Amino acid sequence: PIRSTGPGAEYLAGVVGDLWGKLTGREGDVNSAGTAMSGQFHWYDSSRAQRELGYQMRSPEETLDDAAKWIRERFILPSKKPNQ
Repeated sequence: PIRSTGPGAEYLAGVVGDLWGKLTGREGDVNSAGTAMSGQFHWYDSSRAQRELGYQMRSPEETLDDAAKWIRERFILPSKKPNQ
């Protein structure tokens, strides 16, 4: 989010987004479900995955490096395979 808005603006954005979706037949980036979710607090804990599955978190740097590599390989510098 760029900045916070009041509940009236969020409600209005959701209604307009829903109406836009009905007119175009495509779900937009903003709708009433999204604005309702944006006002809720979400918190996740990986302790169960660590305990039961042996999950280990990686450093943010390693994760971001891998994500950037994945994006480069698939969208920016896709390798050309022979016979294609």
